[in-house]
Amino acid sequence: MGNLEPRKNLHNLLIALEHLDEAGIKARLRLVGPHGWRNRSVLELIRSDRLRERVEVVGYVSDEDLRNEYRRCRAFVYPSVYEGFGIPVLEALAESCMVVTSRGTVMQEVAGPAAAYFDPHDPSDIAASLAQLYSPKFDVNTYLQHAKAVLALYSWEQSALRQLDAFRMAAIT
Repeated sequence: MGNLEPRKNLHNLLIALEHLDEAGIKARLRLVGPHGWRNRSVLELIRSDRLRERVEVVGYVSDEDLRNEYRRCRAFVYPSVYEGFGIPVLEALAESCMVVTSRGTVMQEVAGPAAAYFDPHDPSDIAASLAQLYSPKFDVNTYLQHAKAVLALYSWEQSALRQLDAFRMAAIT
């Protein structure tokens, strides 16, 4: 989910998908969101012989279709290297979707123990994290049991209360 643009780090995700293929894991990837900018190299990689049949660029979808995407996928993979907040991570968790995302970014702060993490700059590490999803020993519930507590931190009510506190603090100073 997100624009096809450099900060989304899709190039490294696609290289990781090739690593999975080499390991015998035939994972499929659906890229949901608008085309964005500076994405020529990503689109060329998607059209390559190794990925053409395994990557689908869906484009923009409605809110309901997005919820359905989260509900039916094995995991939401978010390799972004920079986000202001990472709302798609919370959206996925709200749909009981496993999240695998970038370590050392705001997504780690947002999702906490409800997500699995990889080094976004290392396609091999991304691939290793994704390979775990295909292991019979992998238990998605280990992560999703934390989702409710994480989501409670980001309710609209909690957001409004934090904003109110910030306004009060600003008025005092």
